Amino acid sequence: GGIRSLDDALKIFDSGADKISLNTNAVQNPNILSILSKRFGSQAIVLSVEAKKKQKEKWDVYVESGREKTDLDVVEWVKKAQDLGIGEILLTSVDKEGTTEGFDIDLIKAVTNVVDVPVIASGGFGKLDDVEQAIKIGGADAIALAHVLHYEKISLRDIRNKAIDFIKNLIAKPEMGKIYKGKVVKIMEFGAFVNFLGKQDGLVHISELAEKRVTKVGDVVKEGDEVSVKVVGFDRGKVKLSMKQASA
Repeated sequence: GGIRSLDDALKIFDSGADKISLNTNAVQNPNILSILSKRFGSQAIVLSVEAKKKQKEKWDVYVESGREKTDLDVVEWVKKAQDLGIGEILLTSVDKEGTTEGFDIDLIKAVTNVVDVPVIASGGFGKLDDVEQAIKIGGADAIALAHVLHYEKISLRDIRNKAIDFIKNLIAKPEMGKIYKGKVVKIMEFGAFVNFLGKQDGLVHISELAEKRVTKVGDVVKEGDEVSVKVVGFDRGKVKLSMKQASA
């Protein structure tokens, strides 16, 4: 809170912080994100996003601790912020915060589908199964929680053990260069997500989807299509897939 200049950031980092988080000032002065990321590195700059649902699949960005509405759309804002150099997103659902009713999974998915940086989901955690929902379905890289700990509704030990068990079951350990059968589960502008090994999703980039140039991914594959994919790389925990190499 209160970081409005390079000098403010310098004081915090000189005090021993590894990362800083910005919300209100980033909205008011987006270029501060570029300035800070160039000075301290993307890994040190976290964008805090306070989101409130506007309509189906639409959320507004709020500032001043979630009190003031802006004209920014959450999805468009996180894409712009990533281009400006942020290295992580703390995504808070204003609607869900403090309710213990579970995370806003649609919100998390909307953000994780358009950015490559890690996303921390916040707002709504109330039961152990919420960990799996946020990560497996929402695509979050981590979760933040406060209410259940402050009021001792769930112990940190139980949450930690649940997360460890979930991660052990989630990891499918795909092998580099191996060809798998999979199903297209999500179509994006930049490619298609394919589920394989039952638990693992990987990305087939648009350039891999056809020998000729395509204007839309949906012109080549559809959600639900059964496809063969080859593991061609790993990037920050995400799997890169190729359909061309699988059929070659």
